[in-house]
Amino acid sequence: MRISESNGAGVARAAQLHRALADETRLRIVHLLARRGELCVCELESTLETTQSKVSRHLSHLKNAGIVQDRRDGTWIYYRLAAGAEPILRSVLRDLERAQRCRRTPCPPTGAPKRGAR
Repeated sequence: MRISESNGAGVARAAQLHRALADETRLRIVHLLARRGELCVCELESTLETTQSKVSRHLSHLKNAGIVQDRRDGTWIYYRLAAGAEPILRSVLRDLERAQRCRRTPCPPTGAPKRGAR
């Protein structure tokens, strides 16, 4: 999504995505869905060590923002990232993956010169 001063809808959409992703639990849900694919509420509840109602509320925010999609299978509802994740969401997911790697092995700051480069 390209944001320009004349594109009010693009700015509004970016703001909606940022609001939806501004919560740590929702970011964790997005990260889990990106890594594991489709998950049911009970799997998210267990992994996040929180209540079903809290997970459902956060999933509702993400669904309303168009970040996740759901699928019903009998009494189970499965969630996955929405098809065609927008560039801003892909960027956030790349940053989350980088943060995960850096927790295991220290990463150089973004834009830092490579060793031996002058």
